[in-house]
Amino acid sequence: MTMSSRNHHPKPPGVLLTVALMSRLYWGTVLRSRKALASAAITLAVVVTAALFARWGAGSDRAVVYASLLRQFPLGILLQLAALLAGTAVVREEVESATLTYLLVRPIRRRTILGGRWLTATMAVMVLMAVVCLVLHVIAAPAGLSQVSGLPSLLWTTALGAVYYTTAFTAFGVLFRRPLAWGLGYILFWELALPLVPSSAAMLSLRFHLLNLAGLSQATERPAFLAPPDASDTASIVILLGATLLFAVISLWQFPRREYLGKTSA
Repeated sequence: MTMSSRNHHPKPPGVLLTVALMSRLYWGTVLRSRKALASAAITLAVVVTAALFARWGAGSDRAVVYASLLRQFPLGILLQLAALLAGTAVVREEVESATLTYLLVRPIRRRTILGGRWLTATMAVMVLMAVVCLVLHVIAAPAGLSQVSGLPSLLWTTALGAVYYTTAFTAFGVLFRRPLAWGLGYILFWELALPLVPSSAAMLSLRFHLLNLAGLSQATERPAFLAPPDASDTASIVILLGATLLFAVISLWQFPRREYLGKTSA
C-alpha cells in the first residue's frame, strides 16, 4: 500500500459529531414519522380526557383517581409502551428499512451509532412523559397532595423510568428479531403481573421501584396478602440504575458482534 493511498482513507468523524448525526437520523426517520406523531397525539388525547374526568367526574375520590392515573400512565403502561416503541426502533427500524447496513460500512464505531440513537430515543420518551405528568398535574391534581407524589418527584422518577425502559428495549432490539413481541411479553408477564403476586416477589418488577420512589406503591387498597413490601428509596435507585447498566452493557457488547442484513438479520 502506497503512502498516497493511506492518506486517502476516510477519517472517522469525532464521537460528538457522530452522536449528533445518529441523533438527527433517528429524529428524521423515527420521531418525525406519521406513525410516531399520530401515536403521540392519541396518547395526549387519552391523557387529557382521563385528567378531565378526574377533575370533574371523580368527586370526593379525586385524589385516589389522580394517583391511579399516575400509576397507569407516566409510571405504568404508557411509559412502558412509549419506551418499547422508541427503544426497539434504535436498531430494528434501520434493519427493516435496510439503512443500517449502509451505516455499518461507514468508518464509524458501532457503539457510537447505537449511543447516538439511544440518546435521542431516551430524550423523546422523557419529554413525552414529562408532558403527560404536567397535563395530569395541572388538570387532575387535587388541592392537597398528601397521599400522592408532588410534581418534582414525579418528573425525576418518570425520567429515571424512561432511561431504564428505553435502555432495556434497546437491548431487546439488539438481541431479538421480533423485539416488539418480546417487549410486550416482558411488560405483560413481568412488569404488570409480578406486582400482583403475594410476598416480596413484587420487588422483582422494576415498576415497583418507580412507584416506590414516587410514593405511590401504597396508593391503592389491596388485600393484605398482596400488600407490597417495604423498600427504601436508596435500594430502589440502586436496583433501577443497576438494571439500566446491565442492559446497556449487553447492548454495547452485542451490537458490534452481530450481523444485520435487513429482515434476515441474525
